[in-house]
Amino acid sequence: MASSLRHPNILRYLHLREQACHRSYGQPEERCCVAVLEYAPCGELFALINSRNGLSEEVARTYFQMLIDAVGHMHSRGIYHLDIKPQNILLDGSLQIKLGDFGFSTQSSTSSTLLGTKGYAAPEIAWSAGFDC
Repeated sequence: MASSLRHPNILRYLHLREQACHRSYGQPEERCCVAVLEYAPCGELFALINSRNGLSEEVARTYFQMLIDAVGHMHSRGIYHLDIKPQNILLDGSLQIKLGDFGFSTQSSTSSTLLGTKGYAAPEIAWSAGFDC
């Protein structure tokens, strides 16, 4: 799903393949998937925010615009992330954001299953799911 997205603010999936992972003595070989992703050398937005005790309004506004552009691109292709949070927004070598971690993404805008991270859920979703906020 995410491999079909091409946008400057979405982390690119370069290659996905199944391969043998490891073999324990006397056990059959296990299989796993290996994903090769675009390199984001500056880490998570979360770490940047913590290291600087926040972001200036100008930087926050710039990052928010990049994020809105990436989300708009995804939605125009019928893909919904469902777990956007600073830990899933990476930074490339130029400190441009790259939205990543599409583990909860879906191609339906209406999901009856609560997905994502509890602390980042919208209030109306947290309330309807019975989260203690």
